[in-house]
Amino acid sequence: MKILVIDDSPIHQESARQTIKEHDLTVVGTYDEAYELLERPYAKYSDVNAGLIRMGFRANRWENPETRHNEYDREEERLKEELRPAPFDAVLTDLFMPAGSRIQVKGGEFVGQEMLVGFALALDAVLHGAKYVAVVSDGNHHHHPGVAMLDRLGDYHPWDDKHPVPVRFEINRAHVGFFRVSCGKDGKNWGEI
Repeated sequence: MKILVIDDSPIHQESARQTIKEHDLTVVGTYDEAYELLERPYAKYSDVNAGLIRMGFRANRWENPETRHNEYDREEERLKEELRPAPFDAVLTDLFMPAGSRIQVKGGEFVGQEMLVGFALALDAVLHGAKYVAVVSDGNHHHHPGVAMLDRLGDYHPWDDKHPVPVRFEINRAHVGFFRVSCGKDGKNWGEI
């Protein structure tokens, strides 16, 4: 499985490399790096043409009857989008990250400030084809309302904080979960997800 882990902590990055090393793993530490990696590549020209031919069109638009040009154009655009490969099968992102510079208000006054960007990165990953997405925090829900939000999105047993049973959502056919994980001296245990 091709997995992207997004976390600004070097300890948590190394923990990802150790706990989920059996996968094709990419680890990044900034919002901007993640944003760039999540962009989907274009569909292969040959795949789009093969799809059009299977639908009864000739590969070249102009070789089709003029009455079918609009239909050809619609189907070609649909196939170009549908056949774009997803850059990652799974994306695991930290809840809190320093704000990046790619999407900023005038002046970039929030660049570098720690914010709840994990939610936005998770939705961006879904939009770009990831089938499994998780927002992860090792924070304490008594210390920050952002971490407490994860409790609202998951079915946590208040008497057993070490074994949460998270709710998983389906968004655009992707499985999305929100997790609080244990963290030892070696960082987050990404394998718990």
